[in-house]
Amino acid sequence: IPTPLRLSAKLPPLVADVFEIRGVSNQMLGTISGKLVYGSGSMPLSMAADNNVAEGDSSGTGWVGSASLPPGIDGVGTAAIVATDTYGQRDEFVGTLTIDTTPPGTPTITATYTATNGWKVSGTATDADKVRLWVNNKPYGTTTPTATGAFTFTIGTVAATTTVWAMSIDRTGNRTPSEPINIPTALRLSA
Repeated sequence: IPTPLRLSAKLPPLVADVFEIRGVSNQMLGTISGKLVYGSGSMPLSMAADNNVAEGDSSGTGWVGSASLPPGIDGVGTAAIVATDTYGQRDEFVGTLTIDTTPPGTPTITATYTATNGWKVSGTATDADKVRLWVNNKPYGTTTPTATGAFTFTIGTVAATTTVWAMSIDRTGNRTPSEPINIPTALRLSA
């Protein structure tokens, strides 16, 4: 007689529009399916089992479920995972998670030049936990905005016209880009 099938998982505390749920079972899985229920809607989870991943012994199975949620879903969701093992035994894992697919506000940015420090890019990012600056489509740096949303990056001198933009990122990973701005090469005045 086989040991009864048991599923276990650790749900992420907060999920954005794309997320994964990972877990294990104590037996080799035959089938696995999942569903996420939120507010007045629901959607299937894409599920996969990996019989090479086990917890504690080599007879178990690791599994992962993932989903891409439409924007505007916020609140508590319930994930229900149902599996059967190779003996035909069934178990269900049910857990709740908090869903936040609302992106932060659009950051605003400006660039100012001083002879001492070169170019500074400053702005405001509401509802953002961090702001990432991009310079000529390459990541430049990340900072944490103040309580009022203010942030500043010093990029110094630029050799040619440079395009910069900022990305607001909230605590679940939702992102909103700013409009790009072009920073010209600083003018040099001579007598």
